[in-house]
Amino acid sequence: MVFTLSVPAASGADPARLLSMTLNLQDPTGGALAWNSAFTNLYLLDGTGVTFNVSAVSTSSFTMPVSVGGFVVGPPPASIPVTLIGDIAASASVTTAQVALQQAVSVTAQDDITLSPVGISSNGDPTGFPMLSGVMAFENGDLASTYGNYPNPFHPGTQSTTIEFYLASPSTASLVLYDVAGNKVVALLDHQTLGAGLQRILWNGANGVGATVLSGIYYAQLDVNGTKLLLKIAVVK
Repeated sequence: MVFTLSVPAASGADPARLLSMTLNLQDPTGGALAWNSAFTNLYLLDGTGVTFNVSAVSTSSFTMPVSVGGFVVGPPPASIPVTLIGDIAASASVTTAQVALQQAVSVTAQDDITLSPVGISSNGDPTGFPMLSGVMAFENGDLASTYGNYPNPFHPGTQSTTIEFYLASPSTASLVLYDVAGNKVVALLDHQTLGAGLQRILWNGANGVGATVLSGIYYAQLDVNGTKLLLKIAVVK
């Protein structure tokens, strides 16, 4: 789910920082959906690892404080990309949904120097408000379709990449990374018993002795109860 906002300010003005966003969850016709009917957690992909628990949010509206870590832009005019990732509820009761930022007042921001309020507009976005994500379809996950990572590529030292996969039942898993020559780099899981549900494993770009790997392509081999899958991960310094 990616939103791009525009801060209307003259060139040379101070940079701005987002403080909060009020997001709505709806069906494709605009009907309200409760957040906990589709998601358990939301993640703001800004490098801070901030998590928002929405498992108890039974309304369609959810306000996220986003000043932690902040989105700083400047000099304006500039746009602010906002990326959200959600954990799908195990008992999701919806089949389709989309996220909506209804209007400019759904966003609060401030001048990052004077701390005074800054207005948000849809300048440069021909669609204007409401800003909508794509329509998401909710289906039962399987191991192969849920195996992936983000961000990809990633920058070791300043970032980690998150490797995800879904287990329908408790399983024994190994997760080993190899370089393009087939040499073992590091084992992130070694025949570890994991519970059912979405699994999230971090890799900070270090090898088995703690040294940061070189830039290039690496392969993450996942073995779950004998089923093996391969994932390509790009490292850029």
